Amino acid sequence: MLLDRLGLTPTGRPSRTWPTYYLPFALRLAVGLRRRNVGVVHLHSVAGLLPLLRRFLPEAVIGLHVHDHSLADFSPGWGRACLRAADFALTCSHFVGERIRRHLGDGIPPLHTLHNGVDRRFFACQSDPGGARRIVFVGRLAPEKGVHLLIEAFARIADRFPDATLDLVGPAEFSPPEFVDPWHRDPLLRPLVPRLARPASYGEELRRRATSLGDRVRFTGAVDNARLPSLLTGAAVLVMPSLWEEPFGIPVVEAMAAGLPVVASDAGAFPETVAHDRTGLLVPRGDSQALAAALDRLLADPGLRRRFGVAGRTRARELFTWDHRVSRLEVIYREAAERRARRRR
Repeated sequence: MLLDRLGLTPTGRPSRTWPTYYLPFALRLAVGLRRRNVGVVHLHSVAGLLPLLRRFLPEAVIGLHVHDHSLADFSPGWGRACLRAADFALTCSHFVGERIRRHLGDGIPPLHTLHNGVDRRFFACQSDPGGARRIVFVGRLAPEKGVHLLIEAFARIADRFPDATLDLVGPAEFSPPEFVDPWHRDPLLRPLVPRLARPASYGEELRRRATSLGDRVRFTGAVDNARLPSLLTGAAVLVMPSLWEEPFGIPVVEAMAAGLPVVASDAGAFPETVAHDRTGLLVPRGDSQALAAALDRLLADPGLRRRFGVAGRTRARELFTWDHRVSRLEVIYREAAERRARRRR
């Protein structure tokens, strides 16, 4: 990562995309798995381990589960080599899968979409978004999450809704620039580079922006997931204003399961999870004025908040329960095992 920041990376690609990046760990892992005679290996995101694991475990069923954009940062040749070593490949959203396909091109194995599931405790929330005035953000307080835009949007509507509040729930944790936008291709992310380089200054900026709103903006800090259902129960709406194109965004489906309407950016996987104008509102990425307009529309209409909340919970039950995820994964495991057995024969 230091080489990346100094511009000394030999290939011009982030060091985490090199074949050698995980080599020491991959060797220890491969030896340990072979010693245990493991039959199925389910890797999460670290695609660079696949070729070495395949060499050490020729009989095992090995799969990759991609939860971010990292594979699309690999060189096309190395990315294809990694995927060809897998018996199955999953992505957490259609968005992630399409991004990988565009980057790696033809000749890669099928990519199955397996959306994340939501904890059943959120379905038990006795929420009434129509009777609440509390706007909630859940996630890392990081520049790419667009929290500064949310504060700006809230300031635009604060006078119109004097009883509304904004809760920012999450820790001040940051991703290095080489993870957020390694190629500096996204024009909306380029202005964030100074903030990403000085993480502590972003928290100070957020508090400075919120000063004029007094105690109507609350910085809750990190919260254990077990407490999240109770925090969402008394909320009017959950907002995810990400500038980064989110690979999935679990707080969105948690809020839908809890019966809340959602306002989110119209990018990444959010158009897959949020049904626009039915379970929530999608707004242009990076547009604080559009974000303010969406919040204004929801806060002004308790009935609309309730309808979106009911529809969101129904959608979460239909698409994002763990029972559905497990059933789908069992089928994928079984088909992969049958293909591996045919190859052995």
